[in-house]
Amino acid sequence: MPLAVGPGAGPVSTQGFSLPTEHKPVSTNPSDYKILIYGRNKIGKTLWASSFPNAVFFSTEPGTEGLSVFAFNHENGGVTDWDVFRAGVELITRDTGRKQFHTVIIDTADLAYTMCQVWVCNQMGIASPGLSPETGRSDKSGTGWINVRTEFGRQIDKLTRCGKGVVFVSHVDKETAVTKSGDSYTVITNSMASQARKIIMSLVDITLFAEYAKDPGGKTIRALFARGNELVDGGCRMVAGREIPPCLPLTKEGGYNILAAAIRGEDVGLGTGLMPSP
Repeated sequence: MPLAVGPGAGPVSTQGFSLPTEHKPVSTNPSDYKILIYGRNKIGKTLWASSFPNAVFFSTEPGTEGLSVFAFNHENGGVTDWDVFRAGVELITRDTGRKQFHTVIIDTADLAYTMCQVWVCNQMGIASPGLSPETGRSDKSGTGWINVRTEFGRQIDKLTRCGKGVVFVSHVDKETAVTKSGDSYTVITNSMASQARKIIMSLVDITLFAEYAKDPGGKTIRALFARGNELVDGGCRMVAGREIPPCLPLTKEGGYNILAAAIRGEDVGLGTGLMPSP
């Protein structure tokens, strides 16, 4: 049956709705935000995410064995495929009012998307999203890729709308960009597939690039870069009415508290002139 649109769609029900009469409250709690942290292997992304209180990991790859955290389906290897991921999303959306968990950590979003792609292909009976289920040959309609994007977006949307914070973890990658004049340069970005990147980057409030840096004394430190530029993919929305500092310390402990202090506008101990080490 075709979808009724326009005048034939019938009247719109407004029962249970009303226009706001006051501003909504502004949150300074990191667990109320959607965050992406990406960076090189072993720099401390998972450890940083584990500092969030009342958080549950959806671990799609090893990395939490040495951490005391809540990890969904850990006894069976964590999130091993998209069916497990879907089950976790369904369970977490039933945890209304943050009765058990405040934050969901997807570690990593890269592999979660790959699992989604495999699941969709299995559902369609094809080996690759670019193939037609009828002929097994290249599908110019793009139906497979559309279904992957739809399914991944649906589950991520359910997560981000369930009243909890979400932290997406990704690795780092480099891409070549070309100017209008034809000159090329390298851009540092996350390693998610293009479709996953578009979905997640449009949702997150805070993007943090984890990398080594040199402090004013020449000492190598670990830092989180919260501002993007033409060379580094990143940036943050206005958080609690202000911009968070461009650079935060990436420490072994207290990552959540440091971010919370930054959101409150407090000095977190790093200046504005730090740059990622090459």
